[in-house]
Amino acid sequence: MGDFLDDWRGPFTLEQARAEGFDLSDVRRMARAGYIRRLRAAVYVSTADLAAASSDPALLHALHVRGLQTSFKTPVVAAAASAAQIYGLEFLDPPHQELVVMTGDLTVSGTHRDGYRLRVAQLPDHHVTELHGVRLTTPARTIVDLCAELSFVGGVVVAESAVRKGLVTVGELGETAEWPAFRRGIVKVRRVIDFLDPASESPLESASRATFPEIGIRVPKTQVWLVVGGVRIRVDFFWDDVLVVGEADGFGKYQAAPGEDPLAAIRREKSREQLVLEDGLEVVRWGWREVRNPALLQRRLAAALARGAERQRGRGA
Repeated sequence: MGDFLDDWRGPFTLEQARAEGFDLSDVRRMARAGYIRRLRAAVYVSTADLAAASSDPALLHALHVRGLQTSFKTPVVAAAASAAQIYGLEFLDPPHQELVVMTGDLTVSGTHRDGYRLRVAQLPDHHVTELHGVRLTTPARTIVDLCAELSFVGGVVVAESAVRKGLVTVGELGETAEWPAFRRGIVKVRRVIDFLDPASESPLESASRATFPEIGIRVPKTQVWLVVGGVRIRVDFFWDDVLVVGEADGFGKYQAAPGEDPLAAIRREKSREQLVLEDGLEVVRWGWREVRNPALLQRRLAAALARGAERQRGRGA
């Protein structure tokens, strides 16, 4: 079976192995010897191929989808959360690890079993592409399908991730959402698309901005350049009417540059904040803890905006 494994790339079925002259005992012997691994019922992959994919979550998910695809007689494509994982998109919450595939064959019944979900929907050719050896829905179709099922905040996070990676534009998402066959969740999908900001730089920024309307906080300007203390700096959010700077503090802001003292990044950010404060602006910071606790985020932001407004009234006096 060694020659077969050398020539075969990716998952293969017991039926395909038999077509090459190997029986079930041969396959079991190769599995015991560690040359192949079972992906799912009657589907195997070489240990080398599995090891090559294991260091990359997108490749590993694609490999499992390829294994599932071999199990179907009707063509299926990776869709929704599975397609998004193969594209390497970021989520608000980790997606379920069950595989999600779709078929455009409307005579087939959808099912949810054996670690996968099969969806049945209209699937035109221009909504299908290929990546990592897997047929999957295009980035635009993937995002539209996901936004129909995720929360508003979750939809914004994954959609802005796709835009940030250059996989799709807001315009392309809008065009796909207008496809006549879409019905389920289309109001929510359009709300997400209308809200998207290509300037968003991280899932935390996306989740923060999408949470603001949910907690009664007006949406500020994003990625604004300010000149403070003679230095030009960029801030995540800026409520310009009350001169309040908002900073979503993902860990990346404190990572040192190559060859830099690890503490230098923290000192640099502290110095940056001091410049803002000395220029008379209010600064409010938050992280995932606050975003995942909207009431806490609301209190923190409302207090900062109130202080900023009071400061402006004092200046006017």
